[in-house]
This record gives sequence, structure tokens and C-alpha cells, in this order.
Amino acid sequence: MPTNNLSPEQQQPEVPQQLSGKQKSIRLIIAITIVAIAGYAAFIMFQSAPKAKRKPHAIQATLVESQPIVLAQGGVVIDTMGTILARKSINLTSEVAGKIVAISEHFEPGSKINKGDLIAQIDPADYRLRVLQAESSVANIRANLKIERGQQLIAEQEFALLEGSVTAEERALMLRKAQKEVLEASLANAEAVLEQAQLNLQRTEIKAPFNGMILTTTVNVGSLVTSGTTMAQIVGSDAAWVEVTVPYAKLQQIKIGDNNPPGSTAIINSATWSSEEERQGLVLRLLPDIEAQGLMARLLVEIKDPFTTTANKPRLMLGDYVHVAITGEPFPNSILLDRRYLRNGNSVWLMDSSNQLEIRPITIAWHNKNSVLIKAGLEVGEQIITSNIAAPVDGMALRTDTEKLPNTDNVQSKKLENQQPSKGKKTNG
Repeated sequence: MPTNNLSPEQQQPEVPQQLSGKQKSIRLIIAITIVAIAGYAAFIMFQSAPKAKRKPHAIQATLVESQPIVLAQGGVVIDTMGTILARKSINLTSEVAGKIVAISEHFEPGSKINKGDLIAQIDPADYRLRVLQAESSVANIRANLKIERGQQLIAEQEFALLEGSVTAEERALMLRKAQKEVLEASLANAEAVLEQAQLNLQRTEIKAPFNGMILTTTVNVGSLVTSGTTMAQIVGSDAAWVEVTVPYAKLQQIKIGDNNPPGSTAIINSATWSSEEERQGLVLRLLPDIEAQGLMARLLVEIKDPFTTTANKPRLMLGDYVHVAITGEPFPNSILLDRRYLRNGNSVWLMDSSNQLEIRPITIAWHNKNSVLIKAGLEVGEQIITSNIAAPVDGMALRTDTEKLPNTDNVQSKKLENQQPSKGKKTNG
């Protein structure tokens, strides 16, 4: 068995040495120093590290369109609708009876006729005979009257030879005054009959009473007519009317013609015409009654030569329902705006001198379908915004297309150019 050659002192276990208080303090100071140095180094590194600078928030101005405010030119426009009517319209009737023996080539619906044109002829034979009979009767009575005047002259000579006094009645009988008066009355009656016969003969010629157009005809050659028979319907061609209705309050701006100088101008358009075609008329007369259903005033607008067609002036069609734009009297010192620029019914958007939005209330003097007249709230030269703004706020920044923003695409492209390598040099990698 092996033997243990160690001495008893060597066989005892090693006991760790205990640190003195001084040694512990030294070690603690060293540790604290190391931690402090490390913390200071970290602080220095944090303070010297580059920091990102916060950029101030840039206010983005809203792009808008605007135009300067100007005074209204000319009068206001009253838009209305109306129906075209004939100014003159008659049923042409015969005044004597007889057979139609001839008609004019223009005696047809749609034909134009002039005043005095012969358009139909009633057989005049019987009426010529009546004229001859009346002329013969007149001639006979005139001859008898001459004979009676001779007899009266003889009676006056005989009465002068008589002696003695006679009464006035006896003297009238002796001088044949009664016979002369009878013949004179007969002559007047015969002359009247002759005049009537001549008039009836003239009436066998049916003539146009005015310039016009024939709408309908009811007779032809061979037709028998009596006095009062309707032969045709004729409308005047010199002028036509458009009957329109307007609100009673707007009459103050409309000039009525009547017997005064010409009334307000009116432009007439029909849905069947092209956009370039129109007719012009004048406000002629204010009718004395109010339109029953809408309590509107009624006006007559006169159009000359309604059935004549010229360049961009189409012929009118009776009964057509047309648009009428009446140019009324102007409002002094007023501003005309497109109705689209009106906001919330009674305000507008303005761009002030600081390029900021101003929402301003206005006072409206007049309005129609497309425009409004402003009498208070705006000044000439101010910039009214004509484009839309999604969320308008009073005082928000604005700009127009004349105020260009920096071109960020150009700035970015310049940065890329600075990053490109010079020719002849190689990039890393």
C-alpha cells in the first residue's frame, strides 16, 4: 500500500486569506471609478452624436381660380317662355251668294297673299244684270223728274195770271210741288238700289283683306256659297305676337311699348332651331289681367315678318312654345355675377390682398336662371374665386396658377446628379 510521505502540516487544507478593510476600500474605489469613466464616455458619445433637426411645418396653399369683379354692363335679362300667336287672324267669308267660277293659284293652305289680291271669283252675271236694272230705273226717274220740272214751270206762269188770294196749301198744289217731291224721293231710292247692286257686284270678287298666309280653304271652283259662308282662314304675315308671362315684381325693369317709343328688346329661341338661329322682337303691350294659375303678368312681344326666312332667322310657327329673353332696364352701379359663383345662397368667396380666403355675405338685387345682380357687399376690382374649394375655411391660404411652387422633381434630379460618379472613376464595389 502506498504510504503518505507528507508531513502533518502539509496534509492540512488551505484556508483562504481574509482581505483587510483597506484592501476592500481600494477595490470599491476602483470599481466606482471604472463605472464613472464608462458613464462619462457614454454621455460624451451621446452628446456628440449628430441629431436630426425638426423642420417647421410648411403651410400648403390651396390652388384656386379667380377673376376681378367689374360693373354690370347693359340691362338685366328676364327669361321666360311663351306661345306664338297670329297678330291678325280671320275667317274669310263671302258677302254674296253664288257659284265659285275661279280661284287664284295662291288660294291654297300655306300660300302667301298680299292685300288686295283676287283669290276667288263668284259668278258675277246675275249681279251685272241687277246693276243694269238699277241703272235703268234711275235713268227713267231722272227723265220723269225733268218732265215734272217743266210742268211746274208752266204752272208757275199760269198762277201768275190768276187774280185773288189763295191759301198756301192751294198755291203748293197749283205749283205741283207734291209731284216733284215724289219723283225726287223715287230717284234717291233708285240711286241707292243702284249703289247696292254695284256693291254686290264688287263683292263677287273675293280679295285678301291684308298681307297674310292662308291656313285652310273650304271651297273650290264650282262650290255654291251663300252670304256668310267661310271660304278660308287667313293670318297676317306682317307681324306675330308671343304671349309671355313674367313675375309681377319684374315689370318695373321692363319697358312697355304701346304708343310710346319701342319697348324692351326680346330674343326668341325655339327648341327646334339651331344654336345660331334666333329672332328679335319688342315688348309691345301689357295685358290688363293676371294669369290665373300662377298670378303672373302677361305681355305681348311683337315680331316683324314672322314667316320670312333669312340667314339665321328662321320662320316662326304659330302655336310654337318658345324661350324669350327680355332685356330689361339696368340697375345702376350693380355687379353681375354668374350664379355658379354664389355660395350658400347669399355669400361669395373672395381672395384678399394677403392671398387668404374671405367668405363674405352679399345683398342680391336681381336674379334669374344663370346670373345674379349684386347691389351691396362687393367692390369693383376684388378677386372673386370661380373654382370650387373642397373644405373652405375663412382665412385659409390660397394661390393661383400664376404663383408657382418649387419644382421638387428638379431638386430631386439635381441630388441624383451630384451622386453620379465622374467619368473615368469607378464606384466602390
